Amino acid sequence: MPSLVKYLLIILVVIMFSCDKSIFSVNCSGCTKDEPKTAEISISLNDISSSIYGEVVVSVYSGNLEDNILLTTFIANSADQATTVTLNKKYTFTATYQINGSSYTTVDAIFPRTKYEKNVCKDPCYFVYDRKVNLKLKYTN
Repeated sequence: MPSLVKYLLIILVVIMFSCDKSIFSVNCSGCTKDEPKTAEISISLNDISSSIYGEVVVSVYSGNLEDNILLTTFIANSADQATTVTLNKKYTFTATYQINGSSYTTVDAIFPRTKYEKNVCKDPCYFVYDRKVNLKLKYTN
């Protein structure tokens, strides 16, 4: 009997964590009645106002980095940047930091999509998820 309880508990935990987690992160103020075609992507960088960082160049690629389909490149002017992309496509982002004559590159990829939510918010609406990119440099040698 104790092993049956153990198996039921394991099954219950698996079911709880297999549900779509986006329900818990819906920001109803960011919902729209009509399905969006584009989304603003939030890009997090290191505090580039620090004197140790030189110019930080951010590049946006369509698909995987090795596909080498460069969409845009810009020089970051703050730690929080934003760019607009088309939904339902994979994007790879890179940030290249110049520190003491050495170059360090960070990489992150996202696949921004929409979801129709009819239960969480007051009115049914569309929201965009997978729209944050972390390009912070963790450490240098």
